[in-house]
Amino acid sequence: MGIFGPIDWPIFGNSLSLIFQTFKDYEEDNFKKYGSTYVDYVWDSNGCIVTSNQDYVKRILVKDFKYFNHRYIINPYLPEYSRKAVIFQNEDWKRIRSQISSVFSSGKLKMMYKNFNGPVNNVINNINELIDSGKSQHVDILKLTRAFSLDIIAHMVFSLKTNTFKEGNSTFIKNVNSLFKPKRLFTFLGINMTIMPKSLIRALKLTTINEHSLEYFSKLTLKLIDERKKSKEDKFNDFIELLLKSQTEENKIEKNYEEDGHLVKKLTTEEIVGQCFIFFAAGLESISAVLSFLLHELAFHSEIQLKLYKELWECHPTDEINYEDINKCEFLDACLNEVLRLHTTVCRVFRTATQDYDFGEFKVQKGQTVGLSLQNLHHDPEVYSDAHTFNPNRFSGGELADASSTYSIPFLDGPRNCIGNRLAIIEMKSVLIPLFKNFRVFGTNKTGILKLRKHVLINSPVSVNLGFERRVRISAN
Repeated sequence: MGIFGPIDWPIFGNSLSLIFQTFKDYEEDNFKKYGSTYVDYVWDSNGCIVTSNQDYVKRILVKDFKYFNHRYIINPYLPEYSRKAVIFQNEDWKRIRSQISSVFSSGKLKMMYKNFNGPVNNVINNINELIDSGKSQHVDILKLTRAFSLDIIAHMVFSLKTNTFKEGNSTFIKNVNSLFKPKRLFTFLGINMTIMPKSLIRALKLTTINEHSLEYFSKLTLKLIDERKKSKEDKFNDFIELLLKSQTEENKIEKNYEEDGHLVKKLTTEEIVGQCFIFFAAGLESISAVLSFLLHELAFHSEIQLKLYKELWECHPTDEINYEDINKCEFLDACLNEVLRLHTTVCRVFRTATQDYDFGEFKVQKGQTVGLSLQNLHHDPEVYSDAHTFNPNRFSGGELADASSTYSIPFLDGPRNCIGNRLAIIEMKSVLIPLFKNFRVFGTNKTGILKLRKHVLINSPVSVNLGFERRVRISAN
């Protein structure tokens, strides 16, 4: 078909490259060599057509979504409930999506927003304590942001009040920290999972998730579900309580919809456990990474940080920040949009063709995998000048304000976009507003060059070390 890509080595495909470089660098190198569309053999022995062409991406996610509504299963060795969490196929994805969409309505988000105060106060109080003790010059930002991310998700999903930054030895926190550090983690073999026989994957139990921790979260969720059913009181405003309102008492219904499109099958207990797991696991790493990247960028762009500081006080002249006002700050939106573009959370997502499809330049067959390179889409030099520079003004009256060619989709697009995108943004704003109103963040001699973890699809920093100091508060007048 005239589509080129890196050399496909026998047995290993292209996975050898990921031993020596990050997935971000791998994607960008291929873009430079082969253009916006190429083929590679990472995770797919049959060859995956990877594209960052805006037209192709929009066709896959939106216009011709019905031909690509299946997500690609990278790891076949996962418990059934965790697969149901996000890799549901056929009509299941539509049914489950319709059931959980109400959980992310404006009304429900406002209810869950009440859970944010504790985790946000933990961050602010911890920074103040570090300053008072003279330890604020070299703060482990990943530890701070991960603690916030864990605290807020633990509260929203399980109604658990934690202070991870100070108290990190509880059974719950230990299981969180080991969740993605399994005893049998073979990074290289994991990259080749789709090349290896499925029987061998199951025999070796190759997975990037710790089975013991996975079982812990499953039992915890089932225990809380049982307790909520017995209490029959709406008092938690958390994810489990809201999902239970969409649960069915009848699990024997075989079809999802009537002929007229009316929904007949609600969530099963297994599906609720799956949704809780993926919501917890996905939010934990991504929110921590985005917050760390933004703090790092603002530490080295003092003029942008000062502009943000002034806007935050104009929008929020008092310490109280309510749900209705949290989206008032346009420049904060611009900073978040830019960090999500510059440090794209997920480098590549996968879809599987449900039918043969002709793109014009090439064709894909039913069952073939297509990769959408968000990393290359968000760094296209024809769209973004100085694409690797942090510049929030792109999204605030700058070069992208009226650019119809811009297509920044950190939370994807179309019917299967990230259903929790609004919640994720609100979570991050809830801590960023008081943080930058009260503190200046700066680089130190220990900050160093920002390095990313290897072998993973998610852009995640290895370490971030920054300093904090208190600001002189601006008068409300």
